[in-house]
Amino acid sequence: MNFSKRFLGAFGRKGIPLSGSGEIMDGRTVVRGIEAPVARVDGTIAFERWDFEIKSGSAIIKKQSFVDMHFIGCRFSDVGFFNVQFQNCIFEKCSCKGMGFWESTIENCKFIGSDLRETAMGGHDMFAKHEKVNCYENVEFERCDMRGSAHSNETYRSCLFNHCRLDGVLFMGAVLENCRFVRKLKVVEFRDFDLSPAQNPKNRLAGCDFREAELIDCQFIGIGLDPELFPKTDDWIVLPNGPTDLLRWKELTGIENFYVDHITSLAGTPTLTSRSSLGEVGITPEQVVLLEEIAAGRA
Repeated sequence: MNFSKRFLGAFGRKGIPLSGSGEIMDGRTVVRGIEAPVARVDGTIAFERWDFEIKSGSAIIKKQSFVDMHFIGCRFSDVGFFNVQFQNCIFEKCSCKGMGFWESTIENCKFIGSDLRETAMGGHDMFAKHEKVNCYENVEFERCDMRGSAHSNETYRSCLFNHCRLDGVLFMGAVLENCRFVRKLKVVEFRDFDLSPAQNPKNRLAGCDFREAELIDCQFIGIGLDPELFPKTDDWIVLPNGPTDLLRWKELTGIENFYVDHITSLAGTPTLTSRSSLGEVGITPEQVVLLEEIAAGRA
């Protein structure tokens, strides 16, 4: 099999390079321009304590730790990381399209100007209740292209999404705690995967800050929201009683609209919807005024 020696020679025990220039930047070992191994034949190769499994021409790395490393201009496209730990690492201008994490932990890391399109960030079957989920803690995503990335029940704690392209991304059952979003979010959906009251779904956006974000046609379904952490614009209507206010509005207007049915939030928490989005789906100005009256407790 034709493996890239440049890639295999770059890593060693506990994330310390076996070879290379020995360049250190801010306490991290710099690794430049490596490429994941590619082969036409499936199999496994052992290198030092690293096992690279090849399936369908792509590399799979299992049970390894990457610590204090700075990857610059590297190609990890279609690489699968299983039960892997990244600690204090930086991915700068890396090509990670189609990459995936499973049962992995990423802590105190940064992704800067990297291609994360179609990356499996969740790597988890939401119906497999006992399966370990990915955890991202204190991770910064800066100027990354994350379009088409897949999210399913992973956890983000104290993470920053700064000037990232998230167009059309669905956070399906992902748990985000004390995260911050900066700049434009377009057609992004945050959804709890099970809206059944019997399941008592948790707040999946606890303490998340959208005040520096521009929200365009975004939806928050089955999610507990804090209006104080949303952009301060006149476009947003806050319904303090959440689904109860929406139900009253529907009863008074007779509205049957798919979009309206999908802006419900977690019971007992406020619901937010935007005037512009309501207008785009055919809600009349008079109906919007009535919704504002309900939100203000006057109807």
